[in-house]
Amino acid sequence: MINVLGICGSLRPKSYNLGALNAMRENPPEGARVTLIEIGEIPFYASAIEKSGFNPAILRLREAVARADALLVAVPEYNFSMPGVLKNALEWLSRQPDPPANNKPCAIFGVTTGTAGTARAQMNFRAVAVSLNLSMVNAPHVDVMSAPSKYDGSGKLTDAASIAALFELVVSLRDHTLRARR
Repeated sequence: MINVLGICGSLRPKSYNLGALNAMRENPPEGARVTLIEIGEIPFYASAIEKSGFNPAILRLREAVARADALLVAVPEYNFSMPGVLKNALEWLSRQPDPPANNKPCAIFGVTTGTAGTARAQMNFRAVAVSLNLSMVNAPHVDVMSAPSKYDGSGKLTDAASIAALFELVVSLRDHTLRARR
């Protein structure tokens, strides 16, 4: 069994990206368990905060990442890039001592209301992932586009093709993680 930590880069209530993570939390592939962590209370990175010690929100994130076998990150696209809240969380994961994301298997996807996808944000995330030494799953690339037509009124992902694509991504993450263990 691998423990996958889901991180949502959107703070919007009923976020489509959160709905996609919840779909994988509720019905993960065999051999995987998905839990989620909230990143909205993490303060903006500042060396003064780092020097005075990590606050409880930062510690929760770092400890959850350290305990996880792998990461599943929902990467929305804002202004051709990943959201600042997600980049900020990554900043805290990069800090010493013992950066908890170092060599951690990671898969990403994005959900958008439009039809252009989140490829630019995902590429931006991958550039930052290099500095964190994340072990990225490269395929499949998953973009859920035209989200309003794929969710019910409560924010639950209902589109079978999107669920299947996310499921395949988590299967790839599970297999990547198991290979890394050997």
